[in-house]
Amino acid sequence: MDNYERYLLEGKVLKGKVKHEIISKLNQLGEGTKFEMSRCIFSGGAISSLYHSEKVKDYDLWASNTVDIDRVKTWLDASNYEDIESINDGEYADFASNFASGKIKSQNAITLKNGVQFITIDTYFNCRPKFDFVHCTPYYDIMYDKFYMSYTQWDSIRNKKLMVHSSDTDVKKAPGRIQKYQERGWKWP
Repeated sequence: MDNYERYLLEGKVLKGKVKHEIISKLNQLGEGTKFEMSRCIFSGGAISSLYHSEKVKDYDLWASNTVDIDRVKTWLDASNYEDIESINDGEYADFASNFASGKIKSQNAITLKNGVQFITIDTYFNCRPKFDFVHCTPYYDIMYDKFYMSYTQWDSIRNKKLMVHSSDTDVKKAPGRIQKYQERGWKWP
């Protein structure tokens, strides 16, 4: 089997893992929130963690347009506040003063109880060009059940090679991210 055939096969397997994981996460939410999130796009470093069967830190879900961002934010605020993660004595306790509502909501994201983060800063397609690393850019469109991963993205994930996503990315601004990935076995040029 050549690399391209392997890419196609592993892409199908990864799509299955991604879909299974996201459906599982959505099923942990209230019915209304589940419906709202089922119209989102899943992307970020979690996809590479799923490929390597590693623990996923969080699941980033994005809206594809600003109308959907506003609709989901309104839904969560008005109807399903209980699906939003609360500040407790856990990992967010040090930041409790930043969240006056007692819920983990910032200008950039709303964190749900099951590890899902609904990103509110902008639409997926406006933010994607600003992603720092190639392995964070594959995405799964939940509503249309479509998984998008280029050969370069797959190669980066498969070989744990950190590759800068675009010439606009200044990875020197976030050396901690490079170190974090190196500690997990990723190679930096």
